[in-house]
Amino acid sequence: MFKNIKVLSFTHFLQGPSAVQMLSDLGADVIKIEPPKGAWERHWSGADAFIDGVSVFFLLANRNQRSLSIDLRAEEARRIVHRLVEEADVLVENYRPGVMQRLGFDYDALKAINPRLIYCSCTGYGSDGPYLDRPGQDMLLQCLSGMATLSGERDAPPTPVGASIVDQHSATLAAFGIAAALYKRERTGGGSQIESNMLNAALDLQIEPLTYYLNTGPLWARSKPAMGSRFHPAPYGVYRTRDGWIAISLTTLEKLRQALGAPELEHYTGTRWTGATRSTASSRGRSPRAPAPNGARYSMPRTYGTRR
Repeated sequence: MFKNIKVLSFTHFLQGPSAVQMLSDLGADVIKIEPPKGAWERHWSGADAFIDGVSVFFLLANRNQRSLSIDLRAEEARRIVHRLVEEADVLVENYRPGVMQRLGFDYDALKAINPRLIYCSCTGYGSDGPYLDRPGQDMLLQCLSGMATLSGERDAPPTPVGASIVDQHSATLAAFGIAAALYKRERTGGGSQIESNMLNAALDLQIEPLTYYLNTGPLWARSKPAMGSRFHPAPYGVYRTRDGWIAISLTTLEKLRQALGAPELEHYTGTRWTGATRSTASSRGRSPRAPAPNGARYSMPRTYGTRR
């Protein structure tokens, strides 16, 4: 799909390399610009995972690419980069804001060399604003954005997701933006400057809970056992059983009653669940946050399948 598209990658860690790797997987010709001692991710890996001395962290986000080692502060490096830019279609960078400008490789400087260049910056918080100089790291963004408050049990501390989902989603948005800019260039002939930042990505991942919150108020409190969500009613969640665990998704209580052969659930099958409160089938015209007429509150009577 991106055959003959030439990409210069001034990236390290995970956000930038993952974005570039998506382009290389689609056929782009990528040259990764690295410092003389190699990119940071060549020397570190999660779980201390190295194969024959090679970082698995480097391998997972840098496939289908060539590398060029340059000291970008050297004058000769500037001439080399400029020659590469003349033939490049895309440049992706995720250095700290301001670094590329100090090196003389910012968008304004490079578009003078190649007006068709698509220049993508991947950052933690964008190119301006009060958080500009803060470190942008996945777990930090999960906590700052509120994502860590959506998982875990009641009374548990904020619980980040155990994978670098903000890095990866920000990378996906960057690759998506680059693809759109390439299409725009086919129509207009001109290049573009685009950005993808981790804070926006973390908020975008929460499109569902944040939209509920902004339109109807606070989400339901975390439950015990954890439901896996603060906006899905029971029985949505993960439950312990006699011989392991079971995940129940969008299943009605009536279907669950039939599947488990649990007559105890019959009392609840005519209930419209609203988290801590309930409303009966006859009160469907009421606000979903309105309590039952008698003010009663209900929870799942027990975790089924755990009896011995």
